[in-house]
Amino acid sequence: MKKTKIVFASLALLAALSIGSLPTQAKTIAATQDSSDTTMPTSTENSSQTAVLSESVSTSKNSAAISTEQTTTTTTNQVTPNSISKEQVMPQVKTAAKIKSTSQQVTPVKSASQKPAVASPVKAKGANFYVQITNKNYAIWSNFSWQQRAVSSRYYMKLLHVKVIYTHQNGANYYSLYNNQDKWVGYLNAAATKTTPIQGSWHQIQKYVTISQPTWTIWNNFAGKAKYKAATLSDRVVKVTGYYTHFNGATYYSLYDNKNKWLGYLNAGGVKEVAAQGYYHNFNKYVKITKNWSVWRNFNWQFKSSATSIANQPILAKGYYKHFNGATYYSLYNQKGTWLGYINSGATAISAAPKPNKTILLGVPFISQGNTMLCEGTSLLQALHYKKIATNQNLMTFVKSMPLSPNNNPNNGFSGEWRHNVNGTYQGMNPSPVVKWGNQNGGKLTNISGATIQTLKGEIAKGNPVVTWVTYAFAPAEHKRMFWGDAIWNRHVVTLDGYKDGFYHVVDPVFGPGWIAGKSFETAYNVSRLAVLVR
Repeated sequence: MKKTKIVFASLALLAALSIGSLPTQAKTIAATQDSSDTTMPTSTENSSQTAVLSESVSTSKNSAAISTEQTTTTTTNQVTPNSISKEQVMPQVKTAAKIKSTSQQVTPVKSASQKPAVASPVKAKGANFYVQITNKNYAIWSNFSWQQRAVSSRYYMKLLHVKVIYTHQNGANYYSLYNNQDKWVGYLNAAATKTTPIQGSWHQIQKYVTISQPTWTIWNNFAGKAKYKAATLSDRVVKVTGYYTHFNGATYYSLYDNKNKWLGYLNAGGVKEVAAQGYYHNFNKYVKITKNWSVWRNFNWQFKSSATSIANQPILAKGYYKHFNGATYYSLYNQKGTWLGYINSGATAISAAPKPNKTILLGVPFISQGNTMLCEGTSLLQALHYKKIATNQNLMTFVKSMPLSPNNNPNNGFSGEWRHNVNGTYQGMNPSPVVKWGNQNGGKLTNISGATIQTLKGEIAKGNPVVTWVTYAFAPAEHKRMFWGDAIWNRHVVTLDGYKDGFYHVVDPVFGPGWIAGKSFETAYNVSRLAVLVR
């Protein structure tokens, strides 16, 4: 009888050892990473404690096998198989899914001829590093009963946090993975990953940027050490040589200046991509040439002319670019509005605006309005043709896009009949719809109503004709009160394109081009001071 008891006891012990024990783990909540700039791109590599406090595999205790999916553990250090928020190391055994054979497929087993053996990992150890998913064709498991949770393609090239490593009896290592919200992703064969630092892999690129978020921080490293505020680099073009896609979800650019000096790391959301020359700044100052440097056609450094070839004339720098190379380049125009090219500002000096010449005449082409009432549209088209705009249109095609007033208010569009004169009705339009009309046809128009005579002359000196509202044949104004305001019953519109001592040159769509006595023009214009600038 003693022998029999001994035999049964031995068999029971062997059965318990063959079943093995269940691994246990405790959930630990790691600090959630954030992709905003206010989150320092800190590393957790130097944490004094492993994020997972306890995940162990026992081979000598708790040898009883779990028999049903509903079975739960009661030990503090264990988790329930039904808990969806915790990693489940070894929940109830279920029938294994069909497994493919190659090592690159979604299977942790070596042979396709057998279903994977249901067994505990033989070893588990805490970890704290980061990996990138480099293979799309592996399964991510919910447990070691091989219940599939996802496919690695879902996280392809993403960065995940490894908290536990399991060395399985099938010979493979499995990582217990978490995302940057500290949510558990599942178990994945280590062969589908590549170990990377917390900032991810380096990606080499080259482009130019300017700072768009000056209050953000430029970092010295990914351990949370700040270098300075981005405002330090404001109004500069800097070069991006590459970037990291950090575990926190943000992309960080590595910035360099034009002398190849490293400036630091900055969240990509804090910059705006630009060309090497940066963005355009309005300037509108006159300059004189002081050095015979090259004038460039573009920023690919295509030569346009020498500086001395354009020097003997008033030159307007309408704008400038602050290039990555450290220089400022002016965009130059002559008095006729012709673009001269780009020049390094170091070859110029600011000068006073030129005094009006005795005679300035732009030479706006004449277009007849015929028997129509289209003095506004004809004067506008004359100015556009001078600027080489809408040159394929004549008055009859141009009028098709003219805005019409729905209520005979000339501030909303053309009021009344435009084809011929109708006694007793107001026929015409005011500056606002004229600006809209011209801009819709490719012009650059501005309503400058209220401008002084000196302002008009200044624009003519810059090469810009002005559509001006005067009176027919420059006769005294005939006022009539309308529901929309003061109507000048003998209103007329001409194109102002020149002046000289005591005279103004207009291109009149009825009478043609000619010089008008200064007092006559000024009196007629000052009745309402309505004007549209055509640049």
